[in-house]
Amino acid sequence: MGGKSYNHQGVNAAMKYTVNTGTSPTSIDFIIYDNDQKEELGRLKGIIKMKSRNEMQMAMTFGGGSGRPTDFSHDAIVFNRVK
Repeated sequence: MGGKSYNHQGVNAAMKYTVNTGTSPTSIDFIIYDNDQKEELGRLKGIIKMKSRNEMQMAMTFGGGSGRPTDFSHDAIVFNRVK
């Protein structure tokens, strides 16, 4: 899922993201974009935090929620940098 072009429920879509470092914690939105209609189809809202130079923690709102997580107590995952 994602990238410049993929099939999202029969729609030629793209996955884009935006990061706002002016919030605490840093906010991230993953945006599903309809390439043909040139419009946003939806977005997943989340927060991120660098735990170290090689670890990033992220929490997302899943299940259709419209809000953004405020902490990392639910639906959080840690990504490790590939070296």
